[in-house]
Amino acid sequence: MGIKEQVIRDTVRYAARVVLAQCALFVGGFAIARFLGPTNYGIWNGLQLILLYASYSQLGIVNALNRELPLRRGKGELAQAERVRSTTLGAVLVTALVAGGAILAYSTIAASRHSPLVILGLRFVGLLVVLQQIYAYAEICFRTNHEFGVVSKLRLYRTVFDVSLAVLLTYSFDLAGRLWAATLTSIVILAYILWQHPVPFRPAFDPKEAAKLIAIGFPIMMVGLVYGLLQSIDRVLILAFLNPTHLGYYAIGLTAVSTLSILPGVASEILYPRFAERYGATNSPSELKEYVLTPTYLLAHLLPLFQGIIYLLIPYVILTALPKYALAIRPARILVMGSFFLTVAGFASDFLNTINKQAMNLMAQIASLAIAISSTYAVLRLGWGIQGVALATVLTSLLYSIALLGYVVLRHFATPAEGIKFLWTLYIPFIYCLALLLLIDLIPDAAMGQGIPSPAVVFLKVVIFALLILPLVARANRRASFLPELYDLVAGLRRSVFNR
Repeated sequence: MGIKEQVIRDTVRYAARVVLAQCALFVGGFAIARFLGPTNYGIWNGLQLILLYASYSQLGIVNALNRELPLRRGKGELAQAERVRSTTLGAVLVTALVAGGAILAYSTIAASRHSPLVILGLRFVGLLVVLQQIYAYAEICFRTNHEFGVVSKLRLYRTVFDVSLAVLLTYSFDLAGRLWAATLTSIVILAYILWQHPVPFRPAFDPKEAAKLIAIGFPIMMVGLVYGLLQSIDRVLILAFLNPTHLGYYAIGLTAVSTLSILPGVASEILYPRFAERYGATNSPSELKEYVLTPTYLLAHLLPLFQGIIYLLIPYVILTALPKYALAIRPARILVMGSFFLTVAGFASDFLNTINKQAMNLMAQIASLAIAISSTYAVLRLGWGIQGVALATVLTSLLYSIALLGYVVLRHFATPAEGIKFLWTLYIPFIYCLALLLLIDLIPDAAMGQGIPSPAVVFLKVVIFALLILPLVARANRRASFLPELYDLVAGLRRSVFNR
């Protein structure tokens, strides 16, 4: 079986449970947003930012594990691979306890500076940091061993349990219920891993080995950290210059964007260990060309189909299910369309991490972060609100995407003429999709009560768009011929959801 067939097969099988998990998260997330209201939903998203940044307290040793474990296996160094794993676990436990303890200490010292709900949230986050890091270690062990069925099953169980419990507890206890649901879910899923899919849990506290791994993983982590800042600085500045209520509105758009990240994220997680194994065996960046260019081309041509459908559905869904979040419609539509740029650059970023060129990625991200901060600050000072923040975020993503893809394609895989032509073929689908949507939006809505669009008109718009966007799918299939394999695999999708 060739690389393409293996990746498509693994992606679809892995995605089966991930798609179900994301659907549950999407539906449940809207229910939770409805119960919390914009202000408390904004506080919850602010606490998630703290949890995101606290995940980098491991100083890159988890990133080193993700790279070194398959790399050592590719070289046949199995004893060293096991040493890497045990040392990583020991370091993860120490750094997670330090980070969690620091957050708990701050919640006590700063109790008078914040509302009781925020202080309660910080105390839960202190515990969640530790649980999150242990789970991250376990998941990387499964992924680097190509146990994607286990990973997808864990994500499905974790998401369904978390969402179900969160909806129940949030309805009864507001934000406190959401915090309890997140904590209980983390405890239950870790217990399930130890019971059903035990991973090596023998920590080794080896400072010298840990320092070596941190030296390897820290640059990779810094790329992830800056990338995390690049993806979240908009929310940080909304909290700094506006308030949690505005963040609550803005976060609805992020929920819609997360739906689009399912398949690209799955494909990246499947390909990254293969990047490392192939590079470890050949030590040749050119051998990774098929792993980078073909998936990037496919994403650029398939993503607009899903973007456009979500874009057209957003007004109806929000006005029907979340009437208090009407101000979220325009920012959500902008964010959904802008998600194209970071997504198509994902495999190029993985490639640079694999060949130890993280510095190039990091420089592009730092420059983009500076643009994001300055442009977001400018639109907020101009009074453009969260719609302006969304526009600034999309502009930054576009510039980062062009810089990263341009460097990788022109430096490693193609001549200048060929590279520019390839880059043009990546962005044409977005332009075509955007033009279609702007034209379709000219079709007048037969508004129902409270300005809600008619379901019949919304359905008509979606059908027209889907039909007109199909040439992009056909074009992608002509290059990669993925539809026959995809059809065969989807035919067995139901079975793969429940079988290991």
